[in-house]
Amino acid sequence: MLVFVRHSILPWYRAVDYGYHQTPDLTSFLRLPVIRVLYSGPNVPIFLVVSGYVISLKPLSCAHKGDQHLALESLASSTLRRGFRVFGPPLFMTFVVMLLTQLGMFDFPYATMPGHVPTHPQRASSLMAQFYAWGAFIHQDLLNPWKWSTGRFVYGPHLWTVPLQFRCSMVLSISLVSLTPVRPPLRMLLLPMMVIACFLGGRWDVALYLYGMLLAEIDISWRKSGIEDVSMCGSRSRMRGQHGNVQAMTMGACLILGLYFASFPRHSGPKASFGYGWTDWISKDYHYWHALSAVFLTLFLGQCQMAQSMFLTDLAQYLGRRSFSIYILHEPLLHVFGFRAVDILWRLTGKHTSLGYNCGVACAMILTLPILLWAADVFQRIIDEPWGRLVNAAERRSRAA
Repeated sequence: MLVFVRHSILPWYRAVDYGYHQTPDLTSFLRLPVIRVLYSGPNVPIFLVVSGYVISLKPLSCAHKGDQHLALESLASSTLRRGFRVFGPPLFMTFVVMLLTQLGMFDFPYATMPGHVPTHPQRASSLMAQFYAWGAFIHQDLLNPWKWSTGRFVYGPHLWTVPLQFRCSMVLSISLVSLTPVRPPLRMLLLPMMVIACFLGGRWDVALYLYGMLLAEIDISWRKSGIEDVSMCGSRSRMRGQHGNVQAMTMGACLILGLYFASFPRHSGPKASFGYGWTDWISKDYHYWHALSAVFLTLFLGQCQMAQSMFLTDLAQYLGRRSFSIYILHEPLLHVFGFRAVDILWRLTGKHTSLGYNCGVACAMILTLPILLWAADVFQRIIDEPWGRLVNAAERRSRAA
């Protein structure tokens, strides 16, 4: 949902990715650290950590039980399905976007947008020409996971993460094959070294997948040894006294550091305010700082039951089950409906005052949100879930044969 918020406001506000006081006129409280995480935080990095964790959990659990055969069988099964599972729904949605483009649904005066102009497809002279342009996008960008540089993704700029997920999952699968037969203490030693090596080698995305594997290894090892969650947030703990206080202080530091790096401005200009000036000496690329924030925040969330409870509500579970569909659909819906809604609402609120301008953008976002949730629910039931069942059935038949 935070990705939807970000993409809803990016075209309408200048310098969304600038931090507080990066230029003398940028003094809104919404640009302050922590607050700016709500619209410019490390959404993709956190998702990559969670994906690495989920993929690794079952193979590592089997390895801890001493069943190496089941661990490798589980890994082989998920690896075989992953490409079909990940690329299928986005492929279908971009085909729909291609048809909508030819129908003129993407003919919007993008040049009038004062902020970041979103990448969008151009209407071709004929349906066949549009189909060829879409085919080139599929071949060169979406279905080309070994192209490590990000293309323009004109039929879905938000889908740049799909081939990224696939190639990172392949690296993770190779790592799991190599490390599941290794003794847990040695695996616990090697994984942090691999994570650091990937960061230093410029592959923050692969590092986060491997870090998700490390978190899965830590969780399984702690459960196996009988250690329950340790937290500053009132979770159960068998650790008492000074050791427990150290654990609480460590988790508190993870939260603070995570929010601090998550607030790192994406724009590469001067970041002297709030102590971000020193970071440019290490790296000007916000990807690395947001990746580092994901490391700290997921470590904190993994140990804090109070924070975990927010993700266990009915609403959070509902959104979580439909998160992939929401992610796939939100950008096309903004182009077809959301951006137009802003223009329509400005006729009612006006846009020459700060109040009217902000109300128009906010109300358009509020109107678009229920449509997005409904569309994601329909997409989940008629496209995503049947496709998942088909892929699983095909994988089972291939093994049976």
